[in-house]
Amino acid sequence: MSSSLQPIRDAFAAAAEPPPPTVEEAEQARRDADARAIKDCFKKQGRDTAWRLARALKWSADDFEALIAPKRKPRAGASPGGAASAAEAAPPEGGDAASPPSEPDDAAGGEEARWKRPKEPIKPLPDDFPVKPLGKSGAAYHYLDPLGELVSLHFSDHSAMGLRALLGPNIDWLWATWPKWNASTGNQSGFQADRAAESLMHACARRGIFDAVKRLRGTGAWLDEFGRLTLHAGDAVLYDGEWLPPGEHGRHVYPAFETAPRPAESGGDYRALFDELLALLDTWNWREEGGDAELTRFGPNKLASLLLFGWIGGAMFGGALAWRPMVWLTGEAGSGKSSLIKLIAAIIGDLVQIENATEASVRGSLNQSTRPVLLDETENDPKSSKNNRLVDLALVLASGGKAARSSSDHKITEFELRSSALFGSIIIPPMSGANVSRFVVLDLDALPHALGFKIDGVKMAKVGRAMRRRIVDGWGRLDQTMELWSASLAARGHNRRGCDVYGTLFAMLDLMLWDEPADSDTRAALAGMVSIEAIEQRTSGTDGTAAMLQFIGSTAIDAFRGGTKFTIGALIEAAALFPITVDSGIGTPSACAEILRERGIFVGRDERTQEDFRGDPPANWRQGGFRVTLPNQHEGLRLIFAQSRWRTDPGTTGGWAQAMRRLPGVLAENSRKLGGRGWSVPVDVFLQVDREGG
Repeated sequence: MSSSLQPIRDAFAAAAEPPPPTVEEAEQARRDADARAIKDCFKKQGRDTAWRLARALKWSADDFEALIAPKRKPRAGASPGGAASAAEAAPPEGGDAASPPSEPDDAAGGEEARWKRPKEPIKPLPDDFPVKPLGKSGAAYHYLDPLGELVSLHFSDHSAMGLRALLGPNIDWLWATWPKWNASTGNQSGFQADRAAESLMHACARRGIFDAVKRLRGTGAWLDEFGRLTLHAGDAVLYDGEWLPPGEHGRHVYPAFETAPRPAESGGDYRALFDELLALLDTWNWREEGGDAELTRFGPNKLASLLLFGWIGGAMFGGALAWRPMVWLTGEAGSGKSSLIKLIAAIIGDLVQIENATEASVRGSLNQSTRPVLLDETENDPKSSKNNRLVDLALVLASGGKAARSSSDHKITEFELRSSALFGSIIIPPMSGANVSRFVVLDLDALPHALGFKIDGVKMAKVGRAMRRRIVDGWGRLDQTMELWSASLAARGHNRRGCDVYGTLFAMLDLMLWDEPADSDTRAALAGMVSIEAIEQRTSGTDGTAAMLQFIGSTAIDAFRGGTKFTIGALIEAAALFPITVDSGIGTPSACAEILRERGIFVGRDERTQEDFRGDPPANWRQGGFRVTLPNQHEGLRLIFAQSRWRTDPGTTGGWAQAMRRLPGVLAENSRKLGGRGWSVPVDVFLQVDREGG
């Protein structure tokens, strides 16, 4: 081919291949491709992920802001990307509220700001967010979770897993409110736990200090800040006459708990249910205080049944009462205490009942509630102070107080105690007279035969709901009713404590049985049945009477000089002219009686029947009218019983006294000559001698 055509061929080749780009053109092409990738990432995954991509592509903050906010006027001298001033750039509509870069570029310098802080760095919780912040106390933050339960988190527990646990069935709210995107796939990969924690803790802190003792309320009855009755039934709260879901109502917080019984929808045929229950309670063999059964009955019912009926109703509303009476059921084995407690539990339904209870277990089980407490088998153990602490707790429950509970998981450690308590035992731990007066002691004698009934749980629950309905309907007249009953009791000589204790029981009985306060005759009759003498004679428990008599009768003491010891039983026999041999060495009857008096045991003829035994002592000592008296309090007796189940503390009534009052032929004593208040029985009863014997 002619060389003359070469220039033509070169021209065609030059026209077919574009010239290589300059350095500036190549840089701009790369920049444009990066910009498209950043914009696409911003649209799909949000501001934070787009910014991380821009940093990886060596983009500055100014260039990034100019790219995603192009409406801003470019700053003179900007780089080829046309970046706007970071100070002027605003987050685009629909962009993530999270702040852009948290650290400045190394190249940033000078006085001009290169980083922008969002107007609201902490994202507020949505109005309908399922978790409700309550406030904080120290390092703990308190919430109501989506189920309405109280959840307290230490600041360090606001981790991703802790937040998942807090949201529970509404975890998806974390994903929707604080989304986290995967830069490589464009898919949401979770939620931003740190941002969620900041929002929740910030919302709690804005609520202020949360005082659980003053504001937190569990299941049971309460008074709101206006003095109105409030019932917390676990899954609903009767507040200002309306059933509402658990949560904040007024100034108090009512967290959700397991469902508890509510009042019946209407009163219905309540009287038939109540009469049937009272008749059932009458089948127990209550010990009559006055000695005359007719004096301790009101209509067809026994006084003890009526008092217990009033306690059951009041126990359901203990948290709303000014004073919560305490009841102690006591009696020998076979008296039906445990069956009675099971019946009471079936009526109330929502209560605290623990086997082998301790003070800590009761406090923990109450869990900010005012539920009644039923404790059986709380016997007096001289080797343990457990039951003494339970009694101390009951006294706090009666008047209202606070309980502290240590916790390693930052939960609330203090709450209010306002519950009614009922104890059941053969022996009652020793208590001072002031503490005894806070209990209504209901004595049970042994049943002549086994109780022939089976507890109908469904019917008893119906009775409990009817009781609640009657008390709710009559609550408006409670104060007036209490004043009337207190006045009737005071007229009978009861002190302030007696009016509080028995007045509350009678007032609750009144609200359940009648539509209007009981008339004066009814109040006077019932108030007169509560014997002040019996209350003053009340003691603090015993164990089996036969065991107590065996214990004291077989106890040996130093009777005379020379270290000779005789049993107390033998000394009583001698003091009561029991036939003995001359060489027994036990001493004269008067000497034996003196030795016994020093120990608190008084043996002598009954002056009330002295006319029947004038002249020489009878040949048969059982016919001599001798009685053995044990005072309720005596230091000598305290030392004899110190290591037994009938022990007591100095200045308190002895456990031996209640055993005495259960013996046949017992008489109440109140004589300085016989050691003050106490109980006496015939000598053959005390020594457990068969009357049919020789």
